[in-house]
Amino acid sequence: MSLTKNFTLRFSDIASTRHISFQTVANVIDSTLQSSDLVPSYRWHGGGLTPDTCTWRGTEMSRTSASFCVSQSIKILPSTSPNLAHRLMELSKTDQTTHPSLKSTVSLRSFGSSSLNWDSILSFEGDVLAKAVRTWVRVCGVTLKPLEFSSGEKEVLESLIDPLEGLDDLINRVNSMPRVIEHETDIRSRARLRINGQHTNFGNHVDHAQLLEMSLLGCEAKNERPTFAKINYMMPGNIGDDVEVVGSGNGEGRVVDVRKEGAVLCRTVFSDIEEFNYSLLTDTPVSEDDNNGSVSSRLMLKLKNADFETLKHEETKSSEESAKVRQKLGWFNCSSKLGLKSMLLNLGKGRGYVLAVLEGDKKIDLKKLRRILENGKIKFASEGDVNEVTGGCEIGGVPPFGSLFNGEVKTLVDEGVLKNEFCYFNAADKTVSVKMRVKEWVEAEKPEVHDFAQAQV
Repeated sequence: MSLTKNFTLRFSDIASTRHISFQTVANVIDSTLQSSDLVPSYRWHGGGLTPDTCTWRGTEMSRTSASFCVSQSIKILPSTSPNLAHRLMELSKTDQTTHPSLKSTVSLRSFGSSSLNWDSILSFEGDVLAKAVRTWVRVCGVTLKPLEFSSGEKEVLESLIDPLEGLDDLINRVNSMPRVIEHETDIRSRARLRINGQHTNFGNHVDHAQLLEMSLLGCEAKNERPTFAKINYMMPGNIGDDVEVVGSGNGEGRVVDVRKEGAVLCRTVFSDIEEFNYSLLTDTPVSEDDNNGSVSSRLMLKLKNADFETLKHEETKSSEESAKVRQKLGWFNCSSKLGLKSMLLNLGKGRGYVLAVLEGDKKIDLKKLRRILENGKIKFASEGDVNEVTGGCEIGGVPPFGSLFNGEVKTLVDEGVLKNEFCYFNAADKTVSVKMRVKEWVEAEKPEVHDFAQAQV
């Protein structure tokens, strides 16, 4: 059984200047997710009509308007975003009987104004959006007009960018890069698009890629008050570690080091779509009766109905180190306090074990816990015991789910954890982290709540 994780990003209040759009953010979010280990795929964005092929890291890719985006593997399935039509192209080739979880439901909302508010960006749930905006500044900015922000906008963006880098230096570097010449057109002058089930004439400007995207998605987008479109027609020339991007028409070319900048976002289409829905498929096949599988597979099964995010990273050895790595990779709100520390305790005299879960910046007060459990023999489990009881986990990599372990170890949680909205923990692996809401973790694990933590000395 393939597990599906769903999350929704709403763009009603996303930051907007005259140079940003919902579609731009969608492009960037896709690029950001593509770059993660969870979504191992390569992509190429382009437009134009050149009917030949090129090679991207060993993969032959068609270079025509009919397939302007290609991906090696489909792990994220958008239900609404037109600029990700290549996923649906690949999906159409997939055997649904072997991938029953794959869905491509279209659900669009109308949004009639392009005037939005930067100040509310931090109110969004999760860190994907913050990471996406950061990537937009880095990558999409090179195809936009000079970046200019108000003091309020700069304050928000500064919180999304590495302190060592600084927004001013980043803006100056982006603004000094060569740019493509932008072609702006009123969307009413565009080609015939299928909107609300009807073909609508928008004049003689034909955007073949957009036509394909709309037709593949079968869009029923309500678009009564469209804004405008900005299209950068670009075609990769020489593809290798360095990609020479050549603009079609009167566009300008530039060379991009893909090892540093990643995917090249070649066209940006303004849209009034408000909501994008994604489903992430895990790599771990598990079944309902997989009680003897790995801890990680049992964990995925345990969380199958929960809303959570995963992050692949270098191995960490402490709560402080884990928090720094998670922040560096985009989970900006993570801290050692929000990281869950899971400690296996030996009850002594063959009584078994309990799993104590507390905030990462706290430590267990054994005296309190002994009084709570009326057991003076409680002690920390040895490394060998941890490995045996948890089914292979190392100290520091134990997930906060005693129910996953041999004999279903009882889970105790310090009451301080419940005061936080989100929690972060290792997923039975020191190189994989999970982020989820505390209330969802409580619902999944149903721990006993006690007061047994104390501040670190």
